[in-house]
Amino acid sequence: MDKEEATTRSVLHSSFNQIMPRHGLYRPRVIYYVSKNIAASLSRDSPLDPDCVVIDVFDLKLVNVYNNFSQNVELESNSTTSYTIYRDFFLDLIDSKTILLGDFNAHHPSWDPLSPKNASGDYLVDLIQDKELMLLNRLGKGTFYRPQMSYSTVIDLTLVHSAIYDRVREWKTIPDLGSDHVGILFTMSNPNFSSSTISKGQMRYNTKKADWKLFSKLLKNNFSDFNYLTTSYYSNLEMDTIAQLFTQGIVKAINNSIPKVTI
Repeated sequence: MDKEEATTRSVLHSSFNQIMPRHGLYRPRVIYYVSKNIAASLSRDSPLDPDCVVIDVFDLKLVNVYNNFSQNVELESNSTTSYTIYRDFFLDLIDSKTILLGDFNAHHPSWDPLSPKNASGDYLVDLIQDKELMLLNRLGKGTFYRPQMSYSTVIDLTLVHSAIYDRVREWKTIPDLGSDHVGILFTMSNPNFSSSTISKGQMRYNTKKADWKLFSKLLKNNFSDFNYLTTSYYSNLEMDTIAQLFTQGIVKAINNSIPKVTI
């Protein structure tokens, strides 16, 4: 990690981890805030670029893009290739598990019927077709507005690969966040959960109402006949079996002493 990357910071939040791009010598213009309850990491596919960051979360790949001129002054004389979506790495990021989102600064009647189309818009329409992407945005639903503008424009886009499109549950905007960009909220189902689990909401343990005395008693009872730890050597299969038994004993005690709540 170079000195510039090590000293880059953004606003911290106690409940979220920051994931920044591999930005090299330039100021990053994209960032993820990921809940500390979710396992997410910087993807190996994430490029060395301050305007694009890719993370792996669950079985999905999230590509966050800020489509604008490169901060490399040597490229700024070329108004086409200096934009993020034209850079060499971009096309290779998109596969069947990709969610592509961000501020694309792209106009096209396919999502913004009131604004004249531009080169980035034409390029994205071809990209959507070639890469089998689906646009989640509602046609004409503005995502960017400033007081001097006659009407809001659509420059923040959310695209998903057609292979995962049926996992989308909703897409909507959230206004009045104190920014000239609206917030965007969309939901993706997890294939490891049944549809009934999704519809009822995710369950979690309510530790504030836990009966810890009962938990301790049940835990002791569950392990009272545990006689596997009798030697100093175990095969991998034996260790896996022991781990499963430990886990089952703990989960059983939890389920009988700590109530659940829907979130």
